[in-house]
Amino acid sequence: MSHTKHNDSHHAKDGIIDFTAGFLGGVALVYVGQPLDTVKVKMQTFPNLYTNMIYCFKHTFLTDGVARGLYAGTVPALVANVGENSVLFLGYGFCQKFMQKVTRTDDIGNLSTLSNATAGFLAAFFSSLVLCPTELIKCKLQAMYEVEKQEIALNRAFKRVGPFSLTAQILRSDGVTGLFRGLTPTLMREMPGYFFFFGGYEGARELLKQPDQSKEDIGVAKTMVAGASGGVIFWTTTYPFDVIKSRVQVDSKLSGGLIATLLHIAKNEGVTALYNGLTPTLSSAYEFAALEMAGKGGRGDILGLAGSKVVEEVPYACKLGEGPHWDGLTQSLYYVDIFECAIHKYTPSTKSHTKVIVGKNNVSFCIPIEGKENSFLISYGRQIASITWDGVSDKIADFQKIAEVEEEEDLAGNRINDGKCDRSGRLWFGTMGPESEMIKIVPNKGSFYSLNADGKVTQHFGQVTCSNGLSWSADDKTFYYIDSATCEITQYDYDITSGVIANKKLVFSLKEVGIEGFPDGHTIDTDGNLWIAVFDGSRVIKIDPRRKNTLLQTVDIPAKQTTSVAFGGPNLDELYVTSAGDSGSNSMLPSPNGSVFKVTGLGVKGYDGVRAK
Repeated sequence: MSHTKHNDSHHAKDGIIDFTAGFLGGVALVYVGQPLDTVKVKMQTFPNLYTNMIYCFKHTFLTDGVARGLYAGTVPALVANVGENSVLFLGYGFCQKFMQKVTRTDDIGNLSTLSNATAGFLAAFFSSLVLCPTELIKCKLQAMYEVEKQEIALNRAFKRVGPFSLTAQILRSDGVTGLFRGLTPTLMREMPGYFFFFGGYEGARELLKQPDQSKEDIGVAKTMVAGASGGVIFWTTTYPFDVIKSRVQVDSKLSGGLIATLLHIAKNEGVTALYNGLTPTLSSAYEFAALEMAGKGGRGDILGLAGSKVVEEVPYACKLGEGPHWDGLTQSLYYVDIFECAIHKYTPSTKSHTKVIVGKNNVSFCIPIEGKENSFLISYGRQIASITWDGVSDKIADFQKIAEVEEEEDLAGNRINDGKCDRSGRLWFGTMGPESEMIKIVPNKGSFYSLNADGKVTQHFGQVTCSNGLSWSADDKTFYYIDSATCEITQYDYDITSGVIANKKLVFSLKEVGIEGFPDGHTIDTDGNLWIAVFDGSRVIKIDPRRKNTLLQTVDIPAKQTTSVAFGGPNLDELYVTSAGDSGSNSMLPSPNGSVFKVTGLGVKGYDGVRAK
């Protein structure tokens, strides 16, 4: 599957999620906040009648009750808020992608607060077109009692109507354009308002996260605080335009434009009249927190459509599980148990599991060979070899040594560790020094190598303690590498044709970010982010390798010693995580340590494992 298809499918899914999130958020917002919104509109349009929030609330309740009073205009309010929020969050998602392209940002998660605020500003233009007609009906219904009193005092006939009859009246008298009365102040409220709202929300999330945490993982309470902060900033910066909008929409006799109405209110009622009703509005700022929890901030956790992580155990314990490789052809996961010298095969569709013990030497990876059914390239101690295994039997066949490294006497205790093939099918692998027990490795005894199809081995560098994770960027120009002992992820310029790596550069330091444990195996997703198993850290971390020390997400795993990761499944959106059960002192850690884990709901995709050629 091409990278473009992966991304298009992911973007379409994001759009559906954002739209649905906005829909649910709009429903929640109306039913929670409608009484205070009614009080706000009444205080804005009839400041001479209602000078404070408590009196307005009490008077509305006593005269018109709950349904016709405090919840007047609920139907158009539902249509307005559901429509606005659905379009707003759908538009916000796409406008974020637009800003990502304009600013040439690697990942949406790395957009600056200013870029997110601008995305909100642009998205609000489209949501305003949906909001204006329905909010016009809402405001007229909310103020209907006061308008009725005025008309009766002037000896004019007046009949209360519902939302549908009112809409029909406006269409008959003013046409479709009549439904867009107040559009200019609506735009002046919504576009700057959502600039400040999304800017405040994203900025608050950034401030509230811990040093080793991503914004997506700050939790429910902090996300609500961030949403409430955005709501307060929204209203305090744009409230006068909301007053003007309500006046224009309720009083059809006001014929002046935005500026004329603003000056009229300021001149005749004072500047403070432009803030009449602000108190109930700020009192309902928590609505924005609820909206955000059902919307952008907590969409995955509430909707269960994406970002709602599920960690499932595949209960086949290993002493030292490693080298997960997803084979798209067989839809199976191959992985190894290094200490047991075994190869495992797991097929999720049937939940079938088989394994074979290769011999008495450590096996650290198992990679299918292109064009050769049941043939694999494996490591065996310090050797690279090919074998035949049907994936069912308990014996291998046709063991053939291809190459051996580090045959010197002083390196006899070394062994090959992690290995993968680049997209050309060239094998890359590294070695590690002798280990007296888990993690206690003789330093700087290993090296890093590649193996060409002709069997030629090339040493690229030495002074390696524990060679581990390998991944390549989608354009094959960057190679990512880990020597676990350094607690660092590094990158190299990469030439896939010549197989040359150069210009080492630090990408991420666990020590500098404050993450305990050691980086182990890793893989790359279609967005270009790395997913890294943290040994002795009970977690997998997602980082952006294009921005130094940028942590995007943390996934907790119920095993202390996570070792490696690989994407798999029919859609390549399941992350398989291997782990070690060996405690390092000739005993096994309690279950589920040593198991393989399947993580779903991450909202990202990866790539098939590459076969050897």
